[in-house]
Amino acid sequence: MVVYCLDAAFKLFQEMKDIGMRPSFSVFASLVDSMGKAGRLDASMKVYMEMQASGLRPSATMYVSLIESFVKAGNLDAALRLWDEMKKAGFRPNYGLYTMIVESHAKSWKLEIAMSVFPDMEKTGFLPTASTYSRFLEMHAAFGQVDSAMKLYNSMTNAGLRPGLNTYTSLLTVLASKKLVDVAAKILLEMKAVGFSVDVNASDVLMIYIKDGSVGLALTWLRFMGASGIRTDNFIIRQLFESCMKNGLYESAEPLLETASITNWRKVQVGILCKDDSCARSSDQQKDPRKCSAEEACRRSCAEKAYRRSFLKEACRQSFVVKSWRDFCRESL
Repeated sequence: MVVYCLDAAFKLFQEMKDIGMRPSFSVFASLVDSMGKAGRLDASMKVYMEMQASGLRPSATMYVSLIESFVKAGNLDAALRLWDEMKKAGFRPNYGLYTMIVESHAKSWKLEIAMSVFPDMEKTGFLPTASTYSRFLEMHAAFGQVDSAMKLYNSMTNAGLRPGLNTYTSLLTVLASKKLVDVAAKILLEMKAVGFSVDVNASDVLMIYIKDGSVGLALTWLRFMGASGIRTDNFIIRQLFESCMKNGLYESAEPLLETASITNWRKVQVGILCKDDSCARSSDQQKDPRKCSAEEACRRSCAEKAYRRSFLKEACRQSFVVKSWRDFCRESL
């Protein structure tokens, strides 16, 4: 029905010109707007150009309508050309149009164009929305541009806008990748202060340092987490423990066992083979580890002795095998 009406309207428009009647501005404006909203962008632009050729000048409303139509159709290049034309004609874009141009280019990862419009938006007195700030911040973070991301974060918070979880996550990730521990800690505490649960985010930052091989930064971050009452899980503690062992940081590794708790030793998946004669098992016991009644007591005893007597350090120096007690029993069959 809508298509039929548009076709009929356009036919009447052509008949008016054929009999020598000059369409008024309102006729041109109605056709441009209707064709654009219907997705007939070529026809809309044809009428628009014809109107200008007849000596009529577009209004601010017509510019807005055309730009919105092209943005919705994904034709950002044409929308930007109309945007520039609108400003050259002396019209000031409204708040909605600024937001549309900025966010559409940001979503299309056209960062340079979006950022060229963003400062102009702020200068005209229009405050960007939280989603606009977040989109830009996340883009800068994705490109590793820490300074720009932090500048946007500060502008956002100064404007009284609250970043979302994804925005905080993106910012913490780029700060961790750039090894800015102090700044990351500050952001995490601010995130916690506004009501977000930060245990997962803090653990993610810790894993970034561990995977990057930055054991010293990982230990520093873990201490910060402990001092701030932020928890992590035993799996990550195990990863950090293994990194310390590989890098010869035995003294740093020992407290991690206490962090993970000796009662949860099996969860940490780390065991130490004891040299004590009292721990030696008979061949029958080795064939069936389930018959080893002293297994649990022996395992705990060995672990206790290990970090009390720095046995862990000595075991590593002598290249003793470090693995879970369950695996040891299984391999002894």
